[in-house]
Amino acid sequence: MFSFVVLIIEFLFFIIFKNNTEDNVIPVCFIFLYSIIYLIELLSKKKYGKNSYILAIGYILRIGILFFDVYFKDLYVLPNSGSDSEVFYGRALVYSLNIDSINTLSFSTIMGYLFYLIGPSRIFSQFVLTLFGVATLHVLFDITTLLELKNKYKKIIMILSSFMPNFIIISSLFLRESIPTFFITCSLLFFLKWFNNDSKKFLLFSFIFVLCACVFHSGCIAIMLGYIIVLFFYNNKKKVFSISFDRTFIGVIFLILLFYLYMNYGSVFFDKMVFANTLDDIAKTVSSGGSSYAQYVGNSDNIFNFILYSPLRMLYFTFSPFVWQWRGINDVIAFLFDSLVAIYTVFIAIKSLKYRGKYYKLSICLLIVWLSFIFVFGWGTSNTGTAIRHRDKGLIIELLLLICSFYNIKERKMYLK
Repeated sequence: MFSFVVLIIEFLFFIIFKNNTEDNVIPVCFIFLYSIIYLIELLSKKKYGKNSYILAIGYILRIGILFFDVYFKDLYVLPNSGSDSEVFYGRALVYSLNIDSINTLSFSTIMGYLFYLIGPSRIFSQFVLTLFGVATLHVLFDITTLLELKNKYKKIIMILSSFMPNFIIISSLFLRESIPTFFITCSLLFFLKWFNNDSKKFLLFSFIFVLCACVFHSGCIAIMLGYIIVLFFYNNKKKVFSISFDRTFIGVIFLILLFYLYMNYGSVFFDKMVFANTLDDIAKTVSSGGSSYAQYVGNSDNIFNFILYSPLRMLYFTFSPFVWQWRGINDVIAFLFDSLVAIYTVFIAIKSLKYRGKYYKLSICLLIVWLSFIFVFGWGTSNTGTAIRHRDKGLIIELLLLICSFYNIKERKMYLK
């Protein structure tokens, strides 16, 4: 795409003239230049059809949120903006001034490298993060094409992903969420290619992209665990659920690889998990902020309580804020446009199990991956605001599960053994 070439040229300009870009005039001009070229290119692409208008509006909304967050924060602080985004930005600035002190990879250190290369332009660096969110939508469209979804179902999933308020906001702030979400979506694309074609290289690529996501948040490893469970129980050659020696062997190899990476590169891929030495460490909750739900879900220091509290933690992570947790309009919006979508997804996914539609087996596999994601993040989260942010990493899985399950029901083909 020509717009990508323009973006590279803009990067080169900042690298060459980084000392002269502290004023926001040039970055803003570059953002508008890129946006015009991107939108013209997008709307002229036949492959997207009418979905190009959905993507275009989604892009404009994200750019609008980006500018509002940078220039109008004094008027209103957007949900999930403020403390966390400013901490990440501050850390990145510090790293950019002490580049030789960086000895690991993380969101802050990578953004520090970016500032070191192009200068401390807040709006342009945040624009780059926004582009990861936009790229996620394009990869999702490629997934809908791979699955051969009918146009009306493509339209539904593209509207949901483009216009869900929290998803728009999260991908437009100076937060890490847009990057792992992009890598998880790329991983899903290759996982679904493996699902359709049984090519081991696609499975390998799907795991590599998950590891890229883990650099930004170690909890993303849950996606890979979900893939391995599917690998154990689904034979995509025969298109049946069964256990075989060769797939079990491959799954064990990947588990051994994960253990090797954990032991030798834990600080890169499993930053938070390397400190969890006991079950008690995994189960600890941090009760902080007005949106904490730690008092509802309990802690655990033994395997019995760990199993007992897991469904409750998964429930709160997936559906909060519940009505009794509402503190204001932000919580109401989060519930209406985020929690209700998750509730409806669970309802439709369970209902669709009795229908043997085109995506019946895929829906089960997506459900396994999504539950694996919810289980891991459910134990690592005890705060509604943080839960909403982390849920977005698995939103594409959720929406694909929703649309595939909905399609199965609409086909009205009862499953008969």
